[in-house]
Amino acid sequence: MPPIRPLAPHPHPSSRAARRPRARWLPLLCALGAAVALPVHQGAAQHTHGMAAIDLGVSGAGGTLEFRATGEDLWGFERAPRTPADRQARDGALARLRRDGGALLRLAPALGCAVTADTIGTTRTAQGHEEVRARYALRSRKPLAGVPIGFGVTALFPRITRVRVQMLSDTAQVGREVVRDQGRVVPE
Repeated sequence: MPPIRPLAPHPHPSSRAARRPRARWLPLLCALGAAVALPVHQGAAQHTHGMAAIDLGVSGAGGTLEFRATGEDLWGFERAPRTPADRQARDGALARLRRDGGALLRLAPALGCAVTADTIGTTRTAQGHEEVRARYALRSRKPLAGVPIGFGVTALFPRITRVRVQMLSDTAQVGREVVRDQGRVVPE
C-alpha cells in the first residue's frame, strides 16, 4: 500500500483559513481529483464493461459519493430502450440506485450513517453508449475517520466485477481497484 501523504499543511488554528469550513470545497476537490486521476469512459479504448467508478469525498461525519457505470453493466444494454421490457430493465436499475444506493458502500452500523440520493441520471456518449452517474450525500452520527469503508457494488449489480475507487478526505487521497466487493478504504 503506498504511503498516505497530506494534501496541504493545516493553517494555524487562529488564522482565518482555519475557521473557514473545508467541507464546502470537498465535492469540488473530489471531482477534480477524479477527473485527473480517473479518466473513465472518455473514448472507445477506455470504454470497459464490468467496471464502474466510485469517487468518495469524506470530511468529518459527512461526505459525498459519486457512482458511474455503463448501461450495459446496470441493465444489460447501452442503446436506447426499444421495447417495454428494455424500458422496464432500465427504469428498474435506476430505481434501484435511488432506493438502494446506500448499499454501494458497506459502512459500520455503529456510525449510524445515512446515504441519500442527490441526483441520478443517464448520458449518451458520442459512440451511442448510455452511461449512468449517481450522486449521494453521506451523513453520519460519528466521524468517518479511521473506520474502514467496504463496497457492495457487485452484490447490487452482479455484472460489475471491478470498481475503481478514489477517496479524498481532509488529509489524504487514496485510489484502489476493488474486485468483486473485496477491498476497503479507510478515511484518515
